[in-house]
Amino acid sequence: MVFDGEFLKRLEALRLAVRHVLRSRREGERAGPRPGGSSVFHSHRTYVQGDDFRAIDWSLYARLGAFFVRERIREEAPSLHMVLDTSPSMDFGTPSKADLARRLAAALGYLVAGEGGDVTLWTGVRSRAFRGEGASLEYIRAVEKAEPGAPAASLRRLEGKALVVVVSDFWDEALPDALAPLPAAGHQLTLLHLLAPEELAPSVRGLARFVDAESGGTAARYIGEEEVAHYARLMQGHCQSWRDWARKREASYLRSASDEPFDKVILLYLRGEGVLE
Repeated sequence: MVFDGEFLKRLEALRLAVRHVLRSRREGERAGPRPGGSSVFHSHRTYVQGDDFRAIDWSLYARLGAFFVRERIREEAPSLHMVLDTSPSMDFGTPSKADLARRLAAALGYLVAGEGGDVTLWTGVRSRAFRGEGASLEYIRAVEKAEPGAPAASLRRLEGKALVVVVSDFWDEALPDALAPLPAAGHQLTLLHLLAPEELAPSVRGLARFVDAESGGTAARYIGEEEVAHYARLMQGHCQSWRDWARKREASYLRSASDEPFDKVILLYLRGEGVLE
């Protein structure tokens, strides 16, 4: 999984949008509200009894004749749980959903690691954490080699309060129940819904045999225009139900076909949805 220098330069100008407090283990480049540690000036406010005299802005006092204190905020790195669906259904499509999923997971984790944040890659019940210098490239290599796993199994094991990005085709029936507790627990949730072009607009007609990628079960059916129209309504409802689910829980949602140009998904669509800034 190789990103060329020009793309990385454009990518590194972005970062994941954080809408509320997400505590991290270490300081980083993103401003957060915790006191102490490395900090930057935020604003002035009127001095009140009990404030630290060391925070008084004496140059402002000299000009205005009143006491004001400097309020500072700590530079705080975000923490990311990247939940990557590597179940068999993700291998479907041309190009496959798995190809785009891994590239998205690699790029978003690269951004957070580059800020000094903690990144945990989840595939099923397996997880691997990345921290410290050099974590970005190590993380990308881990995404390339991620073993098969279902996203619902990952989500049931998340702890703390963090950014959670789920990259999946959302065919796992256990996902709604696994996702439901996360917003209330303080996680900031992003759903990246990837579907193959053949799923969005199937071209098959006539008698066809279908194979369930997860179970291996097969079924033969005749596919005519009526069946195609019915399928289109079901697919539209499936996607809309996930978009509505996300909206009600103040989560971000993006649906993309697996054949969309990768740089367009990252640099245009994710920025448009407010996932990146």
